[in-house]
Parts: sequence; structure tokens; C-alpha cells
Amino acid sequence: MARPRGEIRLALQLAAADAPGSTARELAAKAQVGFRAAQRAIENMTRAGDLIDIGRKPVPWRRSPVRVYAPSEGGAAPSARAIGTEIQQMLMTAWR
Repeated sequence: MARPRGEIRLALQLAAADAPGSTARELAAKAQVGFRAAQRAIENMTRAGDLIDIGRKPVPWRRSPVRVYAPSEGGAAPSARAIGTEIQQMLMTAWR
């Protein structure tokens, strides 16, 4: 059995499903996670195929355009209920 997804990864996956075409900073803000943690998780999610890099867009806080991400086509976007259930199971396992 595969290891369950972490809380940060679940929050970012839900944020990407709600707002495809967002930058890492926008996804971190929407998921309410730290920027550095989001950056690391987004890199891992892109490598695993959960997110795809769909291009670049200009932003006011940087001279060069930044990458924008969307959920991959292969995996269905998770619902908030499914993610909430997965987080609850993870917390119950850790609490025992």
C-alpha cells in the first residue's frame, strides 16, 4: 500500500483543482500553506505527475515570467470531502 499523501500536498491539489493556471505563490496562498513548503511539494507533485506545468505568465513581483500549474488530466480532481476524509484517517492513525 502506498504512503498516504501529506496535508500540504492534499491542500495544494485541492487549490490547483479550484484555480488551474495558478503560480506556486498563488497556490500556496489559496491552500494556506507556507511558500517554501508549497514550492517543495509542487516540485514533487510535478515530478510525480499530479500537477503539470502549463506555461509561464508575467507577474508584478518578478521580472521574468513564472511557471503556472494545473492538475494533470490523468488523475481526477479530488473533492473536498475526499481530502477531508483522507486527512481525518491520517490524523486518527497518528493519534493511536
